[in-house]
Amino acid sequence: MSEKLTNILGYTTLIALLAAIWVLFGEDPTLEQGGRGEKLFPELEATIDTVSVIRIGQGGDDKVTLLSGDTGWTVQERNGYAADPAKVRDILRGLFQSTRREPKTDNQDRMDRIGLDESALDVRLLAAAETPLATVKIGTRKEGATGRSLTYVLKKEDSRSWLVSDIPELSENPAWWIVPDVYAIDPDRVASLDFGRYTLVRADTPGDMILSEIAQGETAKTGYQVSEPLRVLTSLQVEDVQKLSNPIVDPVTSIALTTFDGLDIDFAIYQLEESFWLQVRPSYDPAKLEQDASVSDAVSDAAVDAETVAQEFPGAPQDGAAEAAELTADTAGWLYKLSPADAVVLLRDRSEYVEAAAPEQN
Repeated sequence: MSEKLTNILGYTTLIALLAAIWVLFGEDPTLEQGGRGEKLFPELEATIDTVSVIRIGQGGDDKVTLLSGDTGWTVQERNGYAADPAKVRDILRGLFQSTRREPKTDNQDRMDRIGLDESALDVRLLAAAETPLATVKIGTRKEGATGRSLTYVLKKEDSRSWLVSDIPELSENPAWWIVPDVYAIDPDRVASLDFGRYTLVRADTPGDMILSEIAQGETAKTGYQVSEPLRVLTSLQVEDVQKLSNPIVDPVTSIALTTFDGLDIDFAIYQLEESFWLQVRPSYDPAKLEQDASVSDAVSDAAVDAETVAQEFPGAPQDGAAEAAELTADTAGWLYKLSPADAVVLLRDRSEYVEAAAPEQN
């Protein structure tokens, strides 16, 4: 066999071997990229603890900026409102653990089929001074054979797209990232909810409310529906926030929550465009503790100590003034977007808490 023929066969074998590697493992051997079963971002092993900024963009524009600070993660597009720590943890852990499962198309004309076109989310992890640590395009999620979802992704240094594991649900909407829980207080502390047009007061059954001032011939409803406003206002969960201290429109309604132990919360509901937004204004009146007969008999002076409060008002904090101050600090200057369902509950008419009159029988 001639030397020339030997060289030709050698080159042919090498090309075939490289092609086989590319087909089997989805790798372009001329690029520094991972293969099947390898971590999507092996470099995060050493840098994940230095991430201080997460940027999520779409179509070339940044949509969400999450910033790490002394008090935790915040959403820049929502004036520094607290970000949901569970969602931040999920994205960091997901990118850290993500593993390449299956190589996919390298055809740019087919990227739209797997969500890696202009609709893809561009995710960047950065350290201090905007130092890039990880960058990836995230496309469509796909249910895997094991029931766990896989996600189409594309790294700029890769020659093709990949299906990878562990990528959590993400969104380019800043509202999706905020902490949805504003506050929670024990419902059993609440004495009344005054809606202006009517008042709901504590019923005999713990946790239930009932309409006050029933007219002759009326029957007040009882049960879950009557207590729904209590549920909404003692465990406030919202869809979005905006920094706005004094809306230029009048509120559509106001609500006053009064507790047995001195905490009061005034609410105002505003309609801005197609949504309803809630303003929260807490206050504290220690005189309410002293006015309670059982408490007045239990102490010898005007001061009500923490032990007495705990005994007479289960669920109340030891320091009501501190609780009100903390609530005020957390809610001052913010408007909270109500879910459509919660808005319906808080905007009900008095008639919805009265049993319909039975039809007269001939």
